[in-house]
Formats: sequence, C-alpha cells, structure tokens
Amino acid sequence: MAADECTRLLDTALVGRAATTDANGAPYVVPMNFVYVPLASTVFLHCAASGHLLDNLASNTRVCFEVDESGAVIASGGSACDTSQGYRSVICFGTARVIEDRAEKQQALDLFVQKYVDRLMPDRKYEPDLLTIDATAAIAIGVEKMTGKQRR
Repeated sequence: MAADECTRLLDTALVGRAATTDANGAPYVVPMNFVYVPLASTVFLHCAASGHLLDNLASNTRVCFEVDESGAVIASGGSACDTSQGYRSVICFGTARVIEDRAEKQQALDLFVQKYVDRLMPDRKYEPDLLTIDATAAIAIGVEKMTGKQRR
C-alpha cells in the first residue's frame, strides 16, 4: 500500500496490536486502542501504570505495531485451495518510550479523547478532565519503518 493509504488505515482503525519481547526474548502481543500522528510519525498507546507491556519495554524498547481490516472471503476457483480473503494491513516498526513529562502525557491522552470520544461520539457530553491520568501510562512509538499490504 502507498504511504497515504497506510496513514488512512491507521487513522480509521480502532484497535491495533503492540508486539514486544521480555528480557528473555519471549514475545508478547496485546490488542490496544491507539492514535497515529502522521506529522510526528508516532503511534501513541495508553495502558495501566504497571503491567506486562511496561515490564517488557523496560528491558527492550523495540516494538512492532500492527493494524488490519478484514474483507470478504473470496472464491477464486473450483478447489478449496482457491479461496482467499480481502484485507488491508499496516505494520509499524520502531522504538517506544514511556512518556514521563505530565504535560506531554496529557497531550497524548487528549489525542485519545479526540479520536474515540469527540470524533466517534460527537453528541456525547462529558467532563474534559482525565481523572485517571496518574494510574495511566502513555507510550510513544517513534515509527522508523512502515509497511502496508492489501488484497482487494
């Protein structure tokens, strides 16, 4: 997929998967809400202030992040093997850092409110305060390489 198509999928997808490894090299993949900021080439994640993901990042900051959108199952011939599926997917490779600065963390978490509340539920009335900011970790993945693939 072209870069602009990758960006569109990252903008519209609601769930992605973050892949990390622990200190012993054991893989860990977790589905997460996310926000992608193209101008900064950054994927933002948020999670509890402690847990498996943060433990892994403490020993290895290299991350792979994936989003996908499945499409229809396609019969392309008379054999069972002549079956495929439409899809679009983007994989980002980069380095993650836990955001320590409170103002930067607030900005990152505000991006989630914009994507998941303001954009998807525009009629929702809510208090703008982020009451759980201290119990929440914000993570920035600097995207170094991005690939996109699709079958229409």
